[in-house]
Amino acid sequence: MAHAPAAEAIPFLMERAAEDPRETIRHHAVHALIKLRAARELAGLLPLLEASPPVTWAVHLALLEACRKLGLDASRFLERLREVDDVYVQDALSLVP
Repeated sequence: MAHAPAAEAIPFLMERAAEDPRETIRHHAVHALIKLRAARELAGLLPLLEASPPVTWAVHLALLEACRKLGLDASRFLERLREVDDVYVQDALSLVP
């Protein structure tokens, strides 16, 4: 996807970020969407913040980074994360606008 036009890359990455069973693929897809500044599309993924992580908090952390870098409002999806006992999650939450 490195050389694909954004119009092709964004839908492909959105599908991977939302549905791929492999957490690392989802994590990297979110980061690629951040690089493409796909704010509207990433906003559609924010409900994933309410889900339990399959293995790690990597996807959640990537989505929180998207909020910080692209100014996305995730406030209605953060209540559960505020109770998580993980220093990286709490650090990321402290940086979200």
